[in-house]
Amino acid sequence: MKSLLIRTSLLAMALSTSAMAAEVDKKTAGTEAETPTASAKPEAAAKAEGQQQKPAQEEKKQTLKEALQGKEAQVIVTIGGAKFTVADFMKFLKTFPEGVYGLPAEEAYPVLLDRFKEMKTLTQAAERAKIKDSKPYQIELDIELAKFINAFTQKFFLDAEIKKEIAQNPQLLQKKYEEVKKAFEKTPQYEYALKMIVVKNKAEADKVLNDLKKGGDFKALAEKHSIDPQTKGEGGKIPGFTRAEDLPADLAAKVIAAKSGTIIQEIIALGDPKTGPLAIFGVDDKQKIEFPTFEQLKPELKKAIAPEVAVTVMKKLEKEFNTELFELDGKTPLKMPERKEGAATPAAEK
Repeated sequence: MKSLLIRTSLLAMALSTSAMAAEVDKKTAGTEAETPTASAKPEAAAKAEGQQQKPAQEEKKQTLKEALQGKEAQVIVTIGGAKFTVADFMKFLKTFPEGVYGLPAEEAYPVLLDRFKEMKTLTQAAERAKIKDSKPYQIELDIELAKFINAFTQKFFLDAEIKKEIAQNPQLLQKKYEEVKKAFEKTPQYEYALKMIVVKNKAEADKVLNDLKKGGDFKALAEKHSIDPQTKGEGGKIPGFTRAEDLPADLAAKVIAAKSGTIIQEIIALGDPKTGPLAIFGVDDKQKIEFPTFEQLKPELKKAIAPEVAVTVMKKLEKEFNTELFELDGKTPLKMPERKEGAATPAAEK
């Protein structure tokens, strides 16, 4: 049921190792895991996007963290006589988001270990070939190190100057807060208390919906017919409140249009419309989403204004250093288009 969360973690992995992530995504699609991903959609959205839960009686899969715990000294890879342990493997895992430890060990461990093996094999082969002693290697290494050091230095300095500029001009944060708040309040936003009855096929869905239209009790029908183990015992109630933006567009539109205390009069496909599962949703209540306070949004506000502050910092530095640009004749001043607010420098975008 939590495969949406798994796919979110795998997307993060792709940013670190795209080749490996593609293989992990293929092998873990449709499995369950608990991952601490801030951007992952709530459980209601995952259900509505076709991620069908496994039967309640099925044993919860062991996570990668649980599988590795207490086995740090265990040798899991040997390459040319060299032995690598779980502890070495865990150092390798530090290159991925922490959510990797929440993935099911059964699917994630073989894929990740295969990647670990490839990296260690290449390292061993490079050492055997004494590649580090070659002149081409040293030249290329010097070039890459210089690139990294320059980029890191520029970014570190610019980030520090941006922080200083914001600290000296706190009104910038307040201004951005008011802008965002004004845009937010133009269209009131709500979150919804939802409930659902999940069934296997259209025949069952039609029967349940007809019973509801005749005044049937949603709670009783959910406990009798629903195949969703997490909501069945709660009369179909989905825990907490769900935002429309976290639902598939077609379902979101129906939820928004529905009044509190009503049933959506259409059957919603959670998977293949022909093979199911299918669901009937009800909207118990809706509440207006309150705009966060200034302090709550402060970290995000700093990120939001960083690009435009970077432009200000660069203008000050260019003026301080009397920076000039010329045409290719070396005499005619080069006229540059004026930087607009929000047009970040490359360093500020990273």
